[in-house]
Amino acid sequence: MKNKIIILMSTIVQIIFVVFFMMTESMDVIRLLIYMLSPMLLSALLIFFIELNREKIYMKLFIYALPNIIFSIIMTVFVQARIDEILKESLKYQSANLEISANNSPYTSLLLILVVSIGLHYVVGQAKLSLSRK
Repeated sequence: MKNKIIILMSTIVQIIFVVFFMMTESMDVIRLLIYMLSPMLLSALLIFFIELNREKIYMKLFIYALPNIIFSIIMTVFVQARIDEILKESLKYQSANLEISANNSPYTSLLLILVVSIGLHYVVGQAKLSLSRK
């Protein structure tokens, strides 16, 4: 029962961040980074509260990472719809040492975010497993 509540909490956190993103009038790259990383970190931290065992650990970690993976895909679609607005707001950070542009591929960005999310959940799960053995 505890594990299902943790998955539900993670899903609710992801939904809240999507709603906050949609309600935000002005978005720049710093806020976007916070909107993308905060739910990922919260989702990974919730893994410390679940019960893990050596058997089926990868499947269990994938199930806990699934709400974050879906969140990342949805946010990538929403960000692509607002990319011009985000770029316009982010130009205030541009300087001689930093160039702001929208030349990156959305698919490459999504793949990077998914790899980081799954990797983070895996690392936290392995840390939880090693701590539970002590």
